[in-house]
Amino acid sequence: MSILNVNQIQPVGSGQTVTINATNIDTGSATVTAGTFTASTNGSERVRITSDGKVSIGGFNPAVSGLSISNSSTNRGFEFDTASGFDSTSCIRAYDRPTTAYKSLGLTGSDIKFGINDVEKAAITSGGDVQIANGNLVFSTSGTGIDFSATANSSGTMTSELLDDYEEGTFTPQMNFTNLSVSSHSTTLGYYVKVGRIVKCDIYIRFNGSNLSGTPTTGGAVWVSGLPYTGSSTGSTQWIGNPTAVGRLPEYRGTNDSTDFNKIYFYMGNNQSNMYLGVNKDPQSPISTDFLYGLSEKSFSGLIGQGYIFELRAGITYIAS
Repeated sequence: MSILNVNQIQPVGSGQTVTINATNIDTGSATVTAGTFTASTNGSERVRITSDGKVSIGGFNPAVSGLSISNSSTNRGFEFDTASGFDSTSCIRAYDRPTTAYKSLGLTGSDIKFGINDVEKAAITSGGDVQIANGNLVFSTSGTGIDFSATANSSGTMTSELLDDYEEGTFTPQMNFTNLSVSSHSTTLGYYVKVGRIVKCDIYIRFNGSNLSGTPTTGGAVWVSGLPYTGSSTGSTQWIGNPTAVGRLPEYRGTNDSTDFNKIYFYMGNNQSNMYLGVNKDPQSPISTDFLYGLSEKSFSGLIGQGYIFELRAGITYIAS
């Protein structure tokens, strides 16, 4: 056994490194002064402290302020970095400095808790649940979300299992015509909720016929613009529902110039944020040719320049692009 008992150890001459090899070292309150301090056991370096305070365990030169650990037999390591973490933070890094390679980081325990300023904010329980104590789950990159690929698929052709959006808000719907114009609306209310690509809208439009002008044509279309999202470009029409109420239309005339209709329906313009109005008849003869036409703007002829109120109230659901 060798006992070292001195008050101060310094390099001799111009040396900057002090290396202590001993079976037992008792420094007490002694000061070790050196450019680099290393400690070894069984002839192998175990600890190194550089002149600027960087510390390593495993026999290598540390590169970050704090503590670096490496296992030469597995080439795995940690860095507890107090100065150069990402986004200027202190960080724990699974990184093997001698091989300059990032490694997998594993955390384990009966449960894992995450805190801010010593207050728990999130936890992974022993049952595998992720709990957020007080806050929201925020995805910083558009197009990312919750992936349900682990669940069973339908018998159809699955194209996506990613839930990547939720939103709710308001919009301003407007009545539009091919050849008519509305100088002002008295009411334009729109409310929507979007979950994934499904958009649910409630619409209320109201205007006075005295604000409607122009010369309608049979083939002139009628639509509502300003929907919050563009409809999908599937190459086919989305039939999206029927109105809750349509007030004070003298007739339902189709773009085929027929008035043999008693029902209005809605459809989305392909790759548009417009909802078009169409006409149908229910019930109808099996030999009827009047089926699923657009609503002609001539249906509004009796309102043009008149003091009658037109109202449209609707709840629709469509698929966004």
